[in-house]
Amino acid sequence: MCSVGFSQEWVKELQVGDTIPNELWSYPLRVVNHPQGLDTVSLNDYRQNELMILDFWSEGCTPCYMGFYRVDGLPERFTGLQFLLVNARNPYRPDRTSANKIHDVLTALISSMKFSNGLKTPSVVEDTVLTKLFPHRFVPHYVWIGGDGIVKKITQTSEVDEYNIRTFLYFDRRRRMMESGMSIEEIRKIHRY
Repeated sequence: MCSVGFSQEWVKELQVGDTIPNELWSYPLRVVNHPQGLDTVSLNDYRQNELMILDFWSEGCTPCYMGFYRVDGLPERFTGLQFLLVNARNPYRPDRTSANKIHDVLTALISSMKFSNGLKTPSVVEDTVLTKLFPHRFVPHYVWIGGDGIVKKITQTSEVDEYNIRTFLYFDRRRRMMESGMSIEEIRKIHRY
């Protein structure tokens, strides 16, 4: 996936307000459950979205599974939204976090939870980089990245819902319109109020 001499000096913990390093956008991430059957993606594949939410999870976490069910259909309801599940590589139990094992876990989950159209959200597997950039003690753990490449929020489950996503996208679009030079009157006409 990457050359032996590849340096990861850019890997340092990121906080709300930090910009995603340029190197991360093109860094290859191994995935399972990709809708088009891809084995690797990069964050750059989703960069055109107004909001990307990284959903850190663990294979033994029931609340994580319930979160999948709750958020899987949200990208269909919101233009410009992308979820990406992230499962870290466990150096002490690599057999539990291998790509094949995570694929099996997701396959069993899809059939047992009866996702109507299957789970459409891809999952990064065997991750080491994203977990270093966004360290956490508990899962699920969500990182909100705006279309401008800035970390907007780091949240827990309760904040990842339709209302908060709608609010974020609404105000982010207004901010971008104002930055482009549109007047408040023009923005109000677009939003019809």
